Amino acid sequence: MVQLQSIYQKTARSARHGQGWHNFGAGKYGIDKWEEYWTYLYNDDEITWGPDPELTPLGKSQAQAINRCWAAEAPLGAPIKPDEMIWYVSPFTRTGQTLEESWGALLGRAPEVWEDWREVYGGHTCDKRSTRTILQKRFPSFKFEEGLTEEDELWKEDDRETDAHMQMRAQRAMDRLFGKDGAKETYISVTAHSAILRNLLAVLHHQAYPLATGEMIPVVVKATRLRANS
Repeated sequence: MVQLQSIYQKTARSARHGQGWHNFGAGKYGIDKWEEYWTYLYNDDEITWGPDPELTPLGKSQAQAINRCWAAEAPLGAPIKPDEMIWYVSPFTRTGQTLEESWGALLGRAPEVWEDWREVYGGHTCDKRSTRTILQKRFPSFKFEEGLTEEDELWKEDDRETDAHMQMRAQRAMDRLFGKDGAKETYISVTAHSAILRNLLAVLHHQAYPLATGEMIPVVVKATRLRANS
């Protein structure tokens, strides 16, 4: 027999990274040609988009627009203090840069880097991450989870991750957040990617909402922790 233990509610502020050079490339060539050919390469004669591309100037300005919004809300009591909020980010340069530009001086504690927040992996070169060493040098203030390997062991050139597997990852991340050793804060910031956030919304039975680059959506999540009677 299962007995109700407790109910928890958190607000997840889920943000997609700003425009990266791979997004620019998709616009340059058109989505059809991009998906059929260019996304499997690392560059053309003008730009490089893989692996692990950085933000474009537009991408940085998109993230800075979020920062201006939070800076305006902070004096009005927005719950973004270190004891109210915790920050998570995927292990990619574009998400790390987006988080830094979005929060700036408002960032009250070290963001935690979880691989479960990464983008769909395999095939597309933009979705292959940098080594752990490179990421730690780029983001020395971030807290990297212990299990993040040095090399990207998940990305395969000829094997693209499925939505079903991404939803398993999203569910695992939420189980971590709401578990006994999970986040104690009510407010959570997650800076990630379009596909993982799309699948997170599916796991939460939320209506579909495709985030544009540099866009953030708040989602209220209620979880019930159960325990079995002895």
